[in-house]
Parts: sequence; structure tokens; C-alpha cells
Amino acid sequence: MSLLRECAVLGQLRNAITSSVNDVWDKDPGDKFPLPALLRAARGTYALFVREGLRDAGYVDIPANGVYLLGGLHAGNVPAGRLVRDLRAGESAKSALVQKLLEGGYVEPGPGQPVNDIPDLVLTDKGHDASHVIYEASRSVAVKLANKLDDHERSALRHGLAALIEIKEEHEDELRAARATTTTPTS
Repeated sequence: MSLLRECAVLGQLRNAITSSVNDVWDKDPGDKFPLPALLRAARGTYALFVREGLRDAGYVDIPANGVYLLGGLHAGNVPAGRLVRDLRAGESAKSALVQKLLEGGYVEPGPGQPVNDIPDLVLTDKGHDASHVIYEASRSVAVKLANKLDDHERSALRHGLAALIEIKEEHEDELRAARATTTTPTS
């Protein structure tokens, strides 16, 4: 299904289910697609370029979430356990991801302490090479995007995405707090 067709279908579905939120999502009557559909489709742009780059370089055995983990380890400032936790996958899926990357020779155990029951991981030479492909593919999308948006538009896009992340993190904190108060026995 084409990107625009997928957005149109998602937009029709959204309209059928949630017509009461239209004034929030459709402030500009010229906007054809709801923001969640655009975000989903836009994320697919990076996935397309990254998967193509990895395939062309011969890295066909990296699971989809492995791209996120390798890219995060390449950035070097977040422990593997935190990256894996952010995937929001089940425990068995997280363990299988780490195991597959270990078996594929992309990562190896590192010297640090486990975080969230995930061992410290470091990139191997193969992992560094694959993460470089991921970086270059992502960079090529960023360059194409920079050619389509001016500085103000790029800044607004980044601020908007950061605000969405902040909203998510605030809501997760609220949910954790609510769970903590409902599971704490009272005297």
C-alpha cells in the first residue's frame, strides 16, 4: 500500500472512530492526514533507507529492533539495558533480541553492570560497521529533509517531536505513580 494511501486509510479510520478530536488534529483545514498517521509513515522513511543500506552492505540478519539498539550503542551514551527497555517489548522478545545480536557477532558483553537485567553490551567490529551503515542511511534522510525544510521548519519539527516525547514521559510517570499507589498496602 502506498504511503499516501496508507495515510488516507488511517485518516478515514480515525474519522470513523474519533470524530470528537477532529478539532485538535485538524486545526488547519488544508491538512489531509492526522498527525499520528503522518508520524507513523515518516518513521517508515528512515526504516526504508536503513533496511536498504543494511541489505546492500550484506547485513540481512539484523532484527528490526536491532537497528535501534545498534544505533543507540553507536551513539555511546546510553546503556544497552535502557535502550532495550525503551523498546516496550515483552521480556522474552528483549532477551531474544540481545541473544540474536550476540550470536550474529554485532555485540559482545561489555565491562559494565547490567541495567534492567540486560547485560552491558559493546559493539564488535561488525557491529561498528553495521551501525555506521545505519548512521549513513539516517544521515541521507536528514540531508533530504534539510533540502525540503528551511531552518525554522526543521527547528519547529524538532521542538514538536521533543514535546511529544515529553508528553509520553510525563504520562508514563503518572501511570507509574498511579500503579504504585494502588499496589501499596494501607495500614
